[in-house]
Amino acid sequence: MAAPTPARDFFLMLSCEHAGNRVPEAWSEAFAGAEADLNSHRGCDEGALPLALRLASDLGAPLLLSTVSRLVVEPNRSLDNPGLWSEYTRGLHDDDKREILAEHYTPLRSRAVQLVDLASRAGMTMLHLSIHSFTPVFEGVRRSVEVGVLFDPVRKAEKRLAERWIEAIRGLGLDARANEPYEGVADGHTTALRRQFPSWMYIGLELEVRSDLLTDPAAAEALAARLGRTLLDSMHE
Repeated sequence: MAAPTPARDFFLMLSCEHAGNRVPEAWSEAFAGAEADLNSHRGCDEGALPLALRLASDLGAPLLLSTVSRLVVEPNRSLDNPGLWSEYTRGLHDDDKREILAEHYTPLRSRAVQLVDLASRAGMTMLHLSIHSFTPVFEGVRRSVEVGVLFDPVRKAEKRLAERWIEAIRGLGLDARANEPYEGVADGHTTALRRQFPSWMYIGLELEVRSDLLTDPAAAEALAARLGRTLLDSMHE
């Protein structure tokens, strides 16, 4: 019988793929008249950046950011996903698209891979927390879920950690749910990294917070602090 694999410490990495709604000057003409979309949830994840900044500070973790609007390029989609480009950039010349990818997509993705490799060389498991927000109302229906933790239920260590964290978040009096309001295995940054790395090297969780909980800066700061503490507790159980 093979000896059990020893427990590995976590190396924590945070990312915020939809941290801003910036449009680079080179492609501003393509966004003429797009102000309403850029200033909506389509433009960026409202409240996600301050949440990510506070979590990264409290947890002492590196934070990978994309402050360019997802309407320029969607960093949380794979290169072969039709949603990579929006209606504003889908018709751009291929040279423009390659430049956008080189400047505003590949660096974040490549840095994440580098950090996973770094953690593995140090004998640690990467715990990646990808931070997002979602709208309170979708297609006219009010969402009651307040916090979602997305994960791949087939990856056992990932599932165990996610479930511990969800229970801890519920202990804060929040409506926290597994794989809501989106599927944890849908195309995204964490899903892509799971394809590259085995579960003993990489655990990817996506944190989804309803954006109306983040509109007040003081409340968002307090929520981030509480979420950070519950994550640490869940990691060390």
